[in-house]
Formats: sequence, C-alpha cells, structure tokens
Amino acid sequence: MKNNVNFLKQYEYIIYLSFIAIFLILYDVSLYNYLLYHTTIELFTIFAGLSISLVALVTMNIGKNKIFILIGILYLYVSIIDYVHTLAYKGMNIFPTLTANEPTQLWILGRLLQALGTFFIFYLGVDKLKNRLFFLGVTIATLVGFIAIVYGFFPDCFVEGKGLTKFKIAMEYVIVLFSVLTILKINKHEKEDREHIKACFCKDIKFSLYFLIFGELSFTLYTDVYGFFNFLGHVFKFFSYYVLLRGITVRSLIDPVNTILADLSSKNEELQRIAYYDKLTKLYSRSFFEEIKDKHLNMLDRTKQKSVLILLDINNFKDINDTYGHDVGDKVLKFVGETISKNVRASDIAARFGGDEFIIILPHSQAFDAAIAAERIRNHIISERPFQFLVDISYGIGEFSSSEEYELAFKNADTFLYEMKKHKNSLRKEDKNWKA
Repeated sequence: MKNNVNFLKQYEYIIYLSFIAIFLILYDVSLYNYLLYHTTIELFTIFAGLSISLVALVTMNIGKNKIFILIGILYLYVSIIDYVHTLAYKGMNIFPTLTANEPTQLWILGRLLQALGTFFIFYLGVDKLKNRLFFLGVTIATLVGFIAIVYGFFPDCFVEGKGLTKFKIAMEYVIVLFSVLTILKINKHEKEDREHIKACFCKDIKFSLYFLIFGELSFTLYTDVYGFFNFLGHVFKFFSYYVLLRGITVRSLIDPVNTILADLSSKNEELQRIAYYDKLTKLYSRSFFEEIKDKHLNMLDRTKQKSVLILLDINNFKDINDTYGHDVGDKVLKFVGETISKNVRASDIAARFGGDEFIIILPHSQAFDAAIAAERIRNHIISERPFQFLVDISYGIGEFSSSEEYELAFKNADTFLYEMKKHKNSLRKEDKNWKA
C-alpha cells in the first residue's frame, strides 16, 4: 500500500509533463476546432468528477472519512451539470433552440454548486452535516437551477455580440469569494490539526479551490465563447478536479491503514492512561510513581543532588465517607488531586499513593521549598471550600539525596504526617461544633 503511494508521488512529475503536452496539443486543436477541444476537455473533467464521486462513495465504509462522502455527493451533481453544459454548448446542436446563454448559465450553476457546497461542508462542519440532508440539499439546488434555466428565471449570463453580462461576472467573483473563505477555514483546520487524516485531505481540497479561483478569474475576461481565456479557464477547471481526484485516491489507499493505526494508537494511549494515571485524581498511579521514583533515585546516586518528598493525607476521610457516602468521598479525592496538580511544578512527581494518601517528590529542592509547597496546597484546599464541610490535609516532609536515604526520608515524612494528624484530631475533639 505504501509502495503504491510512493510510486504515485515519485512519478507525478511525469504525469504533469504529460498533461502539459496534452494541453499544448489541445490548444492547437482549439485554434482549428474549438468545439472539439471544448468537448474533449469537458469530458476529461466530467470523468475526473465522476471518479471523485465513485472513489469517495465506494471507499466510505473503509476510510470512515465523512468529508469523502460529502465531496462524493457534491461532485456527482456537479459532474451532471457539467455534462448537460457540454451537450448544450454552442455548435453541438443537440438542443437547437438554445443560444450561448444557456450553457453559460449551466456553467455558473455548476461552479456555484461546487464552491458553495465545499463552503458549507467546512463551515457547517462534517459533524453537523447529515449525509442524507446534504444529499437532499444538493439535489434540490440542482433541480431548482435546471428549472430556472429551462423556464427563463435564471438571469442572463451571455449575450451574443456583447459578451458576458454583469450578473455572470458578479457570480464569478461570488464563486471566488466563497472559495477564498473556504480556503481560510481549511487553514484554520490545519492549524488546529484536530484530525490528521482529514487535515491532509483538506490540503488537496485547498489546491483544488486555488485552481477553481484561477479558472473563474479567467472566465471574467473572455468575450468570445471560443476565445483564449475560455480555453484557459477550462484547463484550470480540469486541474481543480484532477488534484482533488488525486488527493481522494491517495487518501483512499492510506486511510484504511491510518484508521487501523489510529485505533491501535488510541487503544495504546488508553492503556497507558490506565497504567500511568490514577483514574479518579488524574495524578500518577502508585505503580508508575514507583517506576519514576526508581529512575530518579538512580540519577541521585550519580549526581548526589538533594530532593525532598511530601506525604499528604486527607484528615478524617473515613468520617467523610461514613457521613456523606463514598460518592462524596470520591469528589473530595478528585478535588484534592486537582489542587495538587495546580500547585506543583512541571518537574515535580505527584501521585496518589493509596486510599486518601498522596506523595510528591520535588527534585533539586530542600525541606524549606517543600514546606512552602505543602502549605500552598493546604491553603488552597481550605480556602476553596467546595463542600458543605471542611476539607483539610496533614503532611510530612523528608529530604534525601540517594536511594539509601530515600527510605529514611519516607519514614520521617510519615512520622511528621502522623504527628500533624494526631494534633489536628485532638483539636477537632475539643471543637464541639465540628461536623464531618
């Protein structure tokens, strides 16, 4: 699969050189028989448009990319309009009563549908746009456009002997405007990078819109339906379809693999979250803390730099659980965990050690630094008061600069924690108004 994609990219310059040669020949053809050129280039473009639709709709259950589906629906109808435009073109004589005005109107209808459809896909968002609703909207827009042209409600776009009407030129600039707005929206999507696969396909859509803009600007300049700017506009139109077809084909090859890899990556990240983080408090789990701690201690054995640990414990947590229930107890644990996260440095290692106990390692710090950090955490917990009862903590501190000193530092911190908790419990018993 990857080799196929690399082959396409490696030999793409040959494809573009072939296109240049073909269009040089077609330009020469246009000088002698413009109708033949127009029919040929339009059929190429229609084939590209139908291929976009076919590839998008066939692979929609594989790639699971909703932009594919919406683009496929859009270009199906745009290609239908292009086909009718080709049949109605001046000199084809399939519809003898038509003038050069009607195929020009069909051109505007097709480009408006192309530009506005792409605009709505990105501005409304693929999550809001329902496939069936989008299909219905594009169907109605196409039918209304056809009816308006057939029954003469559609404003004139070309007048024989005078050339383009002001309405036609204005519509070309409207198409350009909506294409530019869509490009700006795509640029925003790429910066946000919310979905890598979609962002990559967005680049193809963006380049398609660039060619559409160049084509529409060319079509504001011609006065003869057989003129050079008409020729150039059709070339730009073809390339607007081709780059989109190329993008959607390459993506249809890559997307299934990327989807599988994305699913595996997502599951792997979920397993890592389960292994590394405590589900309730979002701090490190004890098992992962032990792993990080061991690496930190190995580093201290080499550098002999000083670190400090803080043991924290929620006061009277059992009474809170017994009085208010375990759901409230879980909320207290979550609150304390969030407070710790907000009041430690990025380099600090904070974890839920077990039950209502927490541990923090402050690298390259001393007991004084740890005391300030512990009091800052405690003051935030006491001052915020999100519950109808007081939440408070006790803590102990221990210094260490090697793996041998760590065990002693842990015991010292545990002893200080116990003494603080014992002191606060005695104060609680003396306070007759205290409630858990």
